[in-house]
Amino acid sequence: VGEGQSRYKHGQLTKATARSAVNLSLGEKWALQHPRDWVVSASAAVQGALRAAAADGAGRSPCAGAEVVSVGVDFTSCTMVPVMGAAATPMCYTMPDRPHAWPKLWKHHGAAAQASVLTDVANGLADPWVKQRYGGVIGLEWLYPKALEVYDEDRTVFDMMDGWVEAGDWFCWQLGGMGPGAPRSACQAGYKAMWSKETGLPDAAFLDAARPGFSEVLPKVEASAFLSPGEAVGTLAGPDILTAAGLDGFLGIPEGTPISAAAIDAHAALPGVGVASPGVMVMVLGTSSCYMVNAETNLVIPGVCGAVDGGIIPGLVGYETGQAAVGDIFGWVAGFTGQSLDALQMLAAADSLPGAGGVEMVDHLNGCRTPLMDGSRTGAVHGLTLNTTPAQLYRAAAEGTAMGCRRIIDLLETHGLPIDQCVATGGLAHNPFYRQVLADVLQREIEVHPAGNGPAIGAAVFGACASGEFETVAEAAETLASLPPGECRTLVTPNHQLGHLYSDMHQRYLSRAGGLQSELLQPQRRSMCSPAYTTSTGTQPAAFIHSARDLRVETIPMPTPKLDEVLLDVEVVGICGSDLHYYKDGGIGSDVIAAPFVPGHEFSAVLRSDVDGLGAAGTRVVVDPGVECQQCEWCVAGHTNLCASMRFIGAPPYNGALQPTICVPRRNVYPVPVSMTATQVAILEPLGIAIHAVGLMPPRPRDSVVILGAGPVGLLVLQVAKRYNPSRILVVEPVEARRQAALAFGATSVAATLSELEVEAEWQGAERVYEATNSSDGIKHTAMVARRGGHGVIIGIPDGNIYNPMPADLLRRKALTLKTSRRMGKVMPQAIELVHSGEVDVESMVTARFPLAAAAEAFATQAALKNGAIKTIIDVSARQ
Repeated sequence: VGEGQSRYKHGQLTKATARSAVNLSLGEKWALQHPRDWVVSASAAVQGALRAAAADGAGRSPCAGAEVVSVGVDFTSCTMVPVMGAAATPMCYTMPDRPHAWPKLWKHHGAAAQASVLTDVANGLADPWVKQRYGGVIGLEWLYPKALEVYDEDRTVFDMMDGWVEAGDWFCWQLGGMGPGAPRSACQAGYKAMWSKETGLPDAAFLDAARPGFSEVLPKVEASAFLSPGEAVGTLAGPDILTAAGLDGFLGIPEGTPISAAAIDAHAALPGVGVASPGVMVMVLGTSSCYMVNAETNLVIPGVCGAVDGGIIPGLVGYETGQAAVGDIFGWVAGFTGQSLDALQMLAAADSLPGAGGVEMVDHLNGCRTPLMDGSRTGAVHGLTLNTTPAQLYRAAAEGTAMGCRRIIDLLETHGLPIDQCVATGGLAHNPFYRQVLADVLQREIEVHPAGNGPAIGAAVFGACASGEFETVAEAAETLASLPPGECRTLVTPNHQLGHLYSDMHQRYLSRAGGLQSELLQPQRRSMCSPAYTTSTGTQPAAFIHSARDLRVETIPMPTPKLDEVLLDVEVVGICGSDLHYYKDGGIGSDVIAAPFVPGHEFSAVLRSDVDGLGAAGTRVVVDPGVECQQCEWCVAGHTNLCASMRFIGAPPYNGALQPTICVPRRNVYPVPVSMTATQVAILEPLGIAIHAVGLMPPRPRDSVVILGAGPVGLLVLQVAKRYNPSRILVVEPVEARRQAALAFGATSVAATLSELEVEAEWQGAERVYEATNSSDGIKHTAMVARRGGHGVIIGIPDGNIYNPMPADLLRRKALTLKTSRRMGKVMPQAIELVHSGEVDVESMVTARFPLAAAAEAFATQAALKNGAIKTIIDVSARQ
C-alpha cells in the first residue's frame, strides 16, 4: 500500500487570496479553485503513492503502475466547472478575467438568493420531491443555484459553456478522454443536482419557473448515463490524451484501466472505514464535517442534505447531513487569538474545564447545513469576559460544534432513523481533545478508524468494484478497508458525569441557534411557511388583494411551519398606509401586484405551541415583518432596513397576517409583557417606523419641530419627538379629527394648512421637519416650512409614486439636509419598552374595528378616512 500527497499551488481562491493568486476580484461569499491544481497535484500524488508502494517494507508486494487494476475518484461536491468543447476545457483557461468562468468550490456561498428562488418554486409544486428527498430546502452549494447565479450575473459565460459539470465528473472525463454528454456520477447528481433514478433531472418547467429561459441549463448537465460509484464510467485514455490533460502522473498505468464513477469525498469514507451496513453513522470530521448513514427505507426528514437510493451504497438509501464549518472554526480561533492550533489544543486539554468558563458558541460561523440549510446563518459566542482565555475559546468551539452534531443525530432519530454506532474518520478524528469532547457532548461511544485517509481508501474500494475484482461494495470494503494486523479502532467513551451539564448547554444552544435563524418566506397564495416540520391540516379564511380596490376573503390551506419557523395564531391586524397603497393603486412604485397576496404586517399573535426562548403556548408576541438576508453589504453594515434582498411579510409576493394562522421566522418574533393588549402589540410596528425616522435626525432641546400629517405614523412621530424636549411641536393636518388627536397627544399647536400655522412673525422655520403624508407635495412642503440650514425626514409615500415639481431655490437657498426613511432597523425592543412603560400611547389612535369577514369594508373605511379614521383594526380571532 502506498500513499501520496500534493498540496494545491493556489489553494482556495477567495476575496482575500484571488487578487494576488490569479488577478481576480471576488466578493465576500466567493470560493473558487484552479482546475490546473487538480491535475498537477493528482499526478504528483499518484506518482508518490506508486513510489511508496514499491518501497513498502511491511511485507506486502511492491507495486508498479502496470499492476494498477482500476482508478477510483473521490472529490469535493458540489464543486462546479463550466467547460467548453469536446475536451471539456475549463472556461477559466480562455476567460481568466471572468469570475464565473472559474470552478466554484463547494463552499462558494454566492448563490443564496438563487437557492431561495429555487426552493420557493420547488415547494410550490404538486410533486413534493424537494421535501421527500431534500428536507424541503435546496442548498445554496448545489448545482442549480450556482448555475442560476451564472445565468443571472454573466450570461456570456452561461451561453458559451458546453457543460456545467461536477469537478469529480470532470476529472474522470480528463482521465478517460471524455467530454460533455459523457456518463456522470449518480452519487453527485443525486445529492447535488436533484437527479433520481425514477424521474431523472428536474424538468424544464421547474427551472423556467425559477427564471424564464433557465431550462437552457439542461443540455449542459445531461449525461449518457448516471452511474453509481463502483460502476465503470470509462477507461483510462492513452498517453497523448493524458499528457494533453496534464495528467502525466498516470502514465505507466495501462491504457484501458477501468475508472469508477466519482464519489463525493465524504461519502467515500463509508467503505473507506469498512462500513457498508445500515444504522452506522460515519463522521468525516474536517474543515467542515459530514455525517452519513444508510438505511433500508426512505424517510422524510427535514433538513437533510439528501436522501438518495443507492447514493452511497447500492441497495441502501444514503442520508447525508453535515456542518458547514468545524475545523475552519478552530482555524478562526487560532487566527483570532494568535495561538497555533497545537498550542490551543494542549492548553484546552490542560487548563480549561467542561463548560469553558461559561463561554458558549453557536457554530454557524459559515452558515448552517443541517438542519437549516441556510448559508446566510451567522454564529455567536456568548459569555465572553475580560478574563476569557484562548483555551476557553478553543473549548467553546469544540463544544459548540459538538452541540451541532448532537442536534443532527437527535433530528435523525426523532424522525425514525436510529443511529446504532458512530465511526469517525478525517483529520479531526485524530485530535484526542476534540473527539473526547464530541463523545462527552453526544454521550455516545465513538470508534475512530486509524486510517487518516478514509475517503481515499473508499475511492479505491469503488475502483476495485469497477474493475470487477469484487461483486459488491460490501465485499470490497471488508477486504480492502480491513485493519492490518496489530491495528484496531480507537474507542472513545463518554464521561457520563458530564451528561447533565451538556444537556443543559444543549438546550441553550438550541434556543440561541434558533434565535439567529435567517429564514425564507414563501410567496403568493401559499402560507408564509413551506415544507412540514410539524403538521397542520384543514383550511382557513384569508383576505387577498387581487388588484386595485379588489379585496376578497377566500379559503386557503392551513399553514405548515418548516424548521425554525414559528406557528402563530393571529389576533388583530392594523391597516397601514402601505397596505392602502396596494389597495388603492395596485402597488407602490415598481412593486406592483403580480398575483393576489395577503396583506397585513402590523399584527399581534400568540404562540400556537411552546417555543424555547419565546414562551409557552398562548404567549403574546409581536413580529418584525422585515426578513433581511444578513449577508448583503447593507445588512453587514447594520442597515438591515436597506437589505437588498428583503422579504417583507404582507408585501407582494409574500403573504401577511390577514389570516387566522401564520408561520414566520423564529428570529423575527419578540415576546411582549403580559400586561400589553393585542391592540397595543399590533401598533408596535408603526411605532418602530416612527422611532427609526426620528432617530435619523432627532430634535435637539429647544428646537422647533413641524410634523406634516397626523395619521398613525405622524402621531407616533409626535410622541417619539416629544421625548427629546423640543421647544414646540407644530402639526399640519387637513382632517379635523386628526388635528384634535394631535393636540391630545401633546402637539403645541395644529393647523389645517401651512399658511394657517400659528407662529410669531419673526419665526424663521423649523429646525426639524418630519413629513408623514401621502401628498405629492411632501418634499415641497418640507422645504417651505424648514428653517435655513434645517433638516427634514421624508417618511410618507406619495400617491401615484410621484412628487410634484417644485422651485429648486426652495432647497438650494436654505441649504437643507433631507433624508428619506425606509422602514425600520432593529428597534422593536425599544418600541415594546416605550408602550409598556406608558411613554407612548398607541391604543387611543384606534378609531374603527372590523372582523376579518368585513376586511373589504375595513380597507374602504380607512382609505376614505370615514368619520376621521386614524387607525383601523381588523380582529382576526376572538382574542382581544
